[in-house]
Amino acid sequence: GATQYLSFMSVKQWGAPGQWTTNYSAMAYSTDNGENWTVDPTTVRPNLPGGFDNFQMASYLQHDGWLYQFGTPPGRSGDARLARVRPDAVRNTAAYEYWDGRGWVPTNPGVAASVIPGPVSELSVQWNEHLGAFISLYTDGSNSIVMRKAPSPEGPWGAPDVLVSSRDVPELYGAYIHPWSSGSDLYFLATTWSDYNVMLMRTAL
Repeated sequence: GATQYLSFMSVKQWGAPGQWTTNYSAMAYSTDNGENWTVDPTTVRPNLPGGFDNFQMASYLQHDGWLYQFGTPPGRSGDARLARVRPDAVRNTAAYEYWDGRGWVPTNPGVAASVIPGPVSELSVQWNEHLGAFISLYTDGSNSIVMRKAPSPEGPWGAPDVLVSSRDVPELYGAYIHPWSSGSDLYFLATTWSDYNVMLMRTAL
């Protein structure tokens, strides 16, 4: 509706490049078009082993009446895992279900299986009409932007295709699909950690 939501992480400590630990992840919402944001304390997901440690960073996808949440642990080296919730219950952590590789399990994030093997960094997922498939974009272990395809959010996710190589754009990270992107041209955002200026990129699918 008229409410905007975002997921954020509370960083506890920065480590080596691409590594950090978090206190928790949580959600904030805005009812005035993003002018002001309110953190909902009931959405706090502590970074505890066997709990929400694999859902400290999130990417969202709406499909078939569900809001899918792809989660990764802190840093840029973890696998991506999958949860889902009905959109009207997005702030109710007890309403989420988790994909264990065979089916959906309610309320237990510890059972979530890997759907995209790491290293997965700054993940973005969208349905693409032109390809007739779900696509995921992220930065891999060599800091290149890669894309995978799948017939469903659960997968199976195909092999990665390199869209932008770190040899061409050093210090690259982030691969956020533009929400208005459609057709045979894929638009996405990325940046580099030397200047943090956001670049709009395009590739022909």
